[in-house]
Amino acid sequence: MDSKQFKQVYEYLGNDNCFYVLVKKSKQKVTTDNQMKLSKEIEKLKQNKDFLRINVNIAKVGYCSLQNVTNRSKSNSYMLRKSIVDTLSNKIGIPIGTLLSQKDLLLFPIQKIAAQEERLKVNLANRAYNLKVKEVEFANKKTPKKLVEWAVDNKKKLEDNATKYEKYLYRALFRALKKRVKVQTPYLINGHLYYADISIPSLKLIIEVDGGYHNTEEQKTKDKQRDEDFKSIGYNTLRYTNEQVANRECRKNIVQKILSYKSK
Repeated sequence: MDSKQFKQVYEYLGNDNCFYVLVKKSKQKVTTDNQMKLSKEIEKLKQNKDFLRINVNIAKVGYCSLQNVTNRSKSNSYMLRKSIVDTLSNKIGIPIGTLLSQKDLLLFPIQKIAAQEERLKVNLANRAYNLKVKEVEFANKKTPKKLVEWAVDNKKKLEDNATKYEKYLYRALFRALKKRVKVQTPYLINGHLYYADISIPSLKLIIEVDGGYHNTEEQKTKDKQRDEDFKSIGYNTLRYTNEQVANRECRKNIVQKILSYKSK
């Protein structure tokens, strides 16, 4: 459940101080005849505004967790306000009290929703705080051990994330420089985490292979800041377009230029 769905539930219930739940499907309990009758009558209602299709988790007596409101017919439950339950009770000829005592219907105070919404807010606030703390701790580490460990463990995943043009240039450089060429290597600089398309630490060189979106003004600003950050740790950045790298002759010239950095 998110804030929009909680709002939707409150709007549906209006001034009711409680809500009813008819569980359509449950692994713990076989659907009763009364529940089947109620389900059929609910589906006969002309407007979906008369009920909410909802997924709930009812793990134990007195506990009800709303999972999500859905428009799909595959929801495991219906949420019903009192006026609708009165109508349904009259249609099937069974008093509400009987339906509740036999647990064909479940009744919960609206405070259950309020409590769940409050827990969500607290959890979101804690999550945001913990994320901020981790970002600060991460930014303050000059050699983030966990990042390095993650990069080693996920080397194949990072390489797979490279575009085909980055792989073209990486393979061409790898034939000349072997293991000194790295692909999709993480760098933490001034609190920013960057993944270099291709890096050659021995030459203090970063090679970026840019797609078309790098031509936007917003991305140009980000790229300029990125290049300056790499410059601050002694790395120069060379940028090439996908089209340049795709051309075999142009790619050979790029490799020769990069190899010339050996003599600088």
